[in-house]
Parts: sequence; C-alpha cells; structure tokens
Amino acid sequence: MNRRIANVINSCDILIEVIDARCPNETINKEIEQLIKKKRKQMIRAISKVDLIPKWFAKEIAKKMNGFFVSSKNKTGIKKLLTEIERQAGKKEVYVGIIGYPNTGKSFLTNALKGRKKVSVGPKPGHTRGQQFIRLKEGIMLVDSPGTIEKGYLFAQMPEKMVNPSIPAVYLIKKNISKVKKFYSIDGKNPNDVLEEIKKKRNYKDTDDSARRILYDWNAGRLNIFWI
Repeated sequence: MNRRIANVINSCDILIEVIDARCPNETINKEIEQLIKKKRKQMIRAISKVDLIPKWFAKEIAKKMNGFFVSSKNKTGIKKLLTEIERQAGKKEVYVGIIGYPNTGKSFLTNALKGRKKVSVGPKPGHTRGQQFIRLKEGIMLVDSPGTIEKGYLFAQMPEKMVNPSIPAVYLIKKNISKVKKFYSIDGKNPNDVLEEIKKKRNYKDTDDSARRILYDWNAGRLNIFWI
C-alpha cells in the first residue's frame, strides 16, 4: 500500500473513496476499505463521472452498491455528498480525506466540493502533486490526497508510461468492440485487427501507439465504454 495513502487514512476521520462510474467494481479497493473499517474510520463512496454513463446504467450500479453519484462537470450530487459529510461529522471538527485510483476524479471532486478551482486538475492519471488542505466550512477540513492506489487497477498508469499498453487497450476493446469500431470508423474483426487498423489509418509506427490512443480517449471520456 502507498505510504501516503496509509497516512491519509490514519490522519483523517472521514474517507471518501472515489470510484469511476464507468467501471465501479474495478475501481473499488477492498483492501483499503477493510483498513478503513479496521481503524474505525467513516467512509463514503463517491461514484464519479456519472455524466459519462446513461441513467439505466447508473440504476444498475445503485442496485449493487451504496454510494453518492457525482459529476464534477455539472455538479450533480455534490450537495448531497456535502450534506452526508456534514451528517457524519456532526458537531466534531473533522478531516476528510479523498482517496482512490488514478484518473477516477479525485481532484475534480475536491474542486467541486470547494466550489471553485483550488487544486490542479487534468485528464492524466496521477496528476495531483503535493498534499493540500482546503477548509470546506467551519469544522470540516478537506485533505486532497497526494497518494493514489496504483496496484490492482489495469488503467492506473499514464498510457505513455505503460510498457505494454496493448494489454489494457485490448481489455477495453473486448468490453465493447462495436463501439470502438464506430468511434474510430474502422472494421476490425478482433482486438488485434482493431489496433492494426487504427495504426494504418493514423499512420502510427506500431500498434502500441494505437493502444495509447484508445487509452487517452477513454481517460478523457471521449471513448465512452462502461461496465460493472
């Protein structure tokens, strides 16, 4: 476990685990949740990027897990989440920590909770630099976690740092190959064909570049593939 993540859990009273609405089960970290429970800390799941999934899919997620659906893009669910933080805080002074995998929307959520831009945000995984403390209101201090949960998530690294980007790219293609083919206007019969066709169409030097293109588009929300 990342030492900084452990420090945030130890130092905070309430932990918000941010998970991606496009792949909620894969962005939940059971080890982290067990540690939070063991230390008797309070936890809230924030299901981020709800604007990138259809309503019927959000209903399916709600049937399977508890959490607050939020979108930092249009502020959906932010007031409800803040109300829950206040409820759990009660009259005590509390520190609230935000944790989660890279690119699940931690910094965007921090900005949305605060109401205006206070920390650096971006579409790349692992973008947050340095721990920041932001007062949400009297008695509630928000800690923007500098650490991210990296192990156990296929899309944790930035595409340009991946040794073999084809592994997560093929995984995405298999989730919805028809949508990938439509998005890139190609007609590959299988994941390897898809990568090869993207390479030819965009004049890439190899299929690793094709794989990275797919991952960049998915990270940015342009290639809208989702699953439970």
